[in-house]
Amino acid sequence: MPHPNLLSRLSTRLAPSGIRKLEQLAQDTPGLISLGPGQPDGTLFPSTEIFSALSVVLDSPDAAARALQYGQSQGNPELLALLAQHMLKRGVTCNASNILITAGAQQAIDLITQLLIDDGDAVLVQPNTYPGALQVFRARGARVASLADRDDAMQGGNTKFIYAMTDFQNPTGEILSADERATLLATARQRGTFLVEDSPYREIRFSERELPPTLLEMDCGNASPDTGRTLFIGSFSKIIAPGLRIGWIVGPANLISLLTLLRQGGDLQPGTLSQEIVVNLLKRGIDGHVARVQERYQARRDAMLDALQTHLAPYATWNAPEGGFFVWVTLSVPIDARELLNKAIENGVAYVPGSEFHHDAHGSPNLRLSFSSTDPQFMDEAIRRLADTIAAELKA
Repeated sequence: MPHPNLLSRLSTRLAPSGIRKLEQLAQDTPGLISLGPGQPDGTLFPSTEIFSALSVVLDSPDAAARALQYGQSQGNPELLALLAQHMLKRGVTCNASNILITAGAQQAIDLITQLLIDDGDAVLVQPNTYPGALQVFRARGARVASLADRDDAMQGGNTKFIYAMTDFQNPTGEILSADERATLLATARQRGTFLVEDSPYREIRFSERELPPTLLEMDCGNASPDTGRTLFIGSFSKIIAPGLRIGWIVGPANLISLLTLLRQGGDLQPGTLSQEIVVNLLKRGIDGHVARVQERYQARRDAMLDALQTHLAPYATWNAPEGGFFVWVTLSVPIDARELLNKAIENGVAYVPGSEFHHDAHGSPNLRLSFSSTDPQFMDEAIRRLADTIAAELKA
């Protein structure tokens, strides 16, 4: 590499995403059934509604000029107001000053980390968590520790925030109970840290069972987010379309102002055209679309659970998630899931090994299987291939 001495410290901490590499491999390998990527099903994108919204947005020179012009760094005022209504339905009272529109949840995580983390500061995470967040924390110089070891992690460093996925978590599919959420909130209050609640899957639920309140609601009750210590991250990537790149942060107004200044020095603003499209969709209502999304993903989850019971029962146990995109499998045989992956790919199936979700990337008997983008007609064959791979490895 020419002139390596000119690169920043941040450049030395950059690492590729194992899941992104797996997505590329799936595209480049004919016949491979990939249960790896946590992508929404492209056939579920409301393309007709988006096309109609785009037509409305661009139906006059004035409207088109507004939709294609620079916009406000915090976000489209109309979308901010609609998101405040969206959050009110979820038990959170806020106004536009408490919300920042972001380019998906990933940018939200990065902006929050930039705002709060100096080199060597600690971030506490769940024992298994979203690797895209780990990627950001490490690149920004954070020391990452597990909540399971939080007493040790708190020593020798300044813990700035706890990062938690509360609903249908990636990768485990678990829902944090009300008691577990209360414990997280109590820990944050006791330690004087922020809580970052990442909730992209809350709408993708397959049960009528009421979900516990968000951490943000538990933190603030009926009061404004200004009274609390929680930053909530939401996204339309899973329930509308990720290509629109529309997410948001809800939190205290003073932090939202600082996050807005940070984004001004980055991408300047959220995409104006995408925001106008989402405004149009929200005004029409998306509840019917969300119900269709839930029905489709539930059918895929059921197909995966049936296939697991048919083929994998001798080798593993797994959960039955009530929402989200993922089934978390634990091998009951002495095999490291990471070491098994290449052989599984040779046998025509891919998954994400559990080590990708650990903050210290140690070996793991776990596999994350995604059902979101695999047609049910291929699910049985995919799990059969996985079972055959495990059986062959045990005989080797």
